[in-house]
Amino acid sequence: KTPYGAGHRLAVDFRGQGGFALAERNLNWTVPDNFEISFWLKGALPNNDFEFKLMDPAGTTVWWVKRPAFGWPRDWTRVVL
Repeated sequence: KTPYGAGHRLAVDFRGQGGFALAERNLNWTVPDNFEISFWLKGALPNNDFEFKLMDPAGTTVWWVKRPAFGWPRDWTRVVL
């Protein structure tokens, strides 16, 4: 449960190896020219790259944020992109 109610849980086990996990959701909304995305996050993972992408339906336009060596917060933390 997030600080604001129900959330999405993504469980991963890389068994000590590298890897990646993906969560995908289709949204039907128009993104304005100037915007921010925020969400609450916590995780028990070693530092790793964190990527967040928004893509148009055709997959031709991508808005992408990459945070290398992201330190996963152990407690609920608001992330703003």
